[in-house]
Amino acid sequence: MEKSCLVDLRQTIEQRCQQPLNLLEFQNATSLQSLRQRLALGEALVGGVRGFEGQGVDRRDLNVHESRDGTVVGGADADAGRVAGDVVVDDARRQIAGLSSVDLSLPDRDYYVNNDARSQEIRKEFLQHVAKMMELAGDSKTASATAAQSILDFETNLSKARLSRTERRDPNKTQNKSNLAGIKTLAPGYDWDGVFKDLGIPAGITVNVSEPELINAFQAQLTSAPVETWKTWMRWRVINDRAAFLSQPFVDERFHFRQTVLSGVKEQQPRWKMCYA
Repeated sequence: MEKSCLVDLRQTIEQRCQQPLNLLEFQNATSLQSLRQRLALGEALVGGVRGFEGQGVDRRDLNVHESRDGTVVGGADADAGRVAGDVVVDDARRQIAGLSSVDLSLPDRDYYVNNDARSQEIRKEFLQHVAKMMELAGDSKTASATAAQSILDFETNLSKARLSRTERRDPNKTQNKSNLAGIKTLAPGYDWDGVFKDLGIPAGITVNVSEPELINAFQAQLTSAPVETWKTWMRWRVINDRAAFLSQPFVDERFHFRQTVLSGVKEQQPRWKMCYA
């Protein structure tokens, strides 16, 4: 009896997993037409990433990208950083606002900056992975390869300013109390006044900045990276973050890089198990 119930449950899960994702109005999950529709939807969610002109990148471009992309923490998220609550190191009973970095594509800073054989191999695989994903998204082979290199260079420039994994575990290194005025000196090219207003954060309160040098690097990218680079990177963020919900080629490529290359996992779980999880 118990075995029969488990079989029925598995069949039900499998049937549900094969249904279109009504939430995002995805239909014909494996068709090229559906794939293009999904990517068009993704691009619409970043406020027209392809469309904004070379007037610079402002908080609305970045905020729309992140907040609509499922990575909101504590009410708001932007590529400049993530706003959430931080525990005060010298008084664990208190919490203050905290500004920390969003995750980049590779799971560890060392993969971007180290020159050991493993890190070099990861970067090589990452370039191939991004190019493949961009090609699946409709870019030409040449354009995809160029985009992949641009994305790796962009994220490497940010990663050089990040704390190492060991340093991030040291609360004395990640506790840097500041306020709106102080944050504006770190990245004056970003509309922090608008961010604080959008979040309803009073201008005079204390804010912990976990990685000040990274905010400096963000400012450097705002002033030096071409708008086309920002557009390419934001488009990549959408594709990368939504790959699990796209057609099978995206799912397979995502698994290959994230699980096989980075973790050594050779075989995907059956679809019904992934859906159930």
